[in-house]
Amino acid sequence: MSVPNDRLSPERNLTADEIRAELARVKPGATDALGEAIAGHAKRSGQHPRELLNEVIARALTTRAIPADVAFEAVLAGIARSIASGINIARARGKIVDLPVEELFETLPVGGYIVSSPDEIIERERIRQLCADAIERLARNDAKRAALIDAIDQGMRGEDLADALEISKRDLASMRKALKREVQRIWPEVAEQIAGV
Repeated sequence: MSVPNDRLSPERNLTADEIRAELARVKPGATDALGEAIAGHAKRSGQHPRELLNEVIARALTTRAIPADVAFEAVLAGIARSIASGINIARARGKIVDLPVEELFETLPVGGYIVSSPDEIIERERIRQLCADAIERLARNDAKRAALIDAIDQGMRGEDLADALEISKRDLASMRKALKREVQRIWPEVAEQIAGV
């Protein structure tokens, strides 16, 4: 019979009152390790750091298995990483629909808004698919370029973009120029397809 590994089975878990006390004690700031971890996970998942922190706190309050022998900040950072990973996995599978409120209201048949005809919807979908195929061609066989396109799509710019890709600003400028040249090369063909020529 083997002896259980102490690192895998903690002696005890925190109680609900202890978790609340730890949450009251912890004040994540922009410069401490927890604040930096939450900001980093929020940036990678496209979430606002405060929203991610709120979700982390909610999950910490509802979990039953926070080991007492692990630093509470490390547990919170792990929860943030788990949430961000789940968001990124769902996004990669296409299960998250990111629709700004303005676009949502434009699609609703209320308040004088006009619902598109089936032909307009089909045409919009055809153009969307052509553009999605063009983006896929740009990203094909180049993981760094795919990461660049994804980061730009998530709204990252400048230093945030370089940090997310873990490259220098100079390398980022080179990658962006190469991407722009490739877009200019394939765009005439895509424009012809959109025009239906």
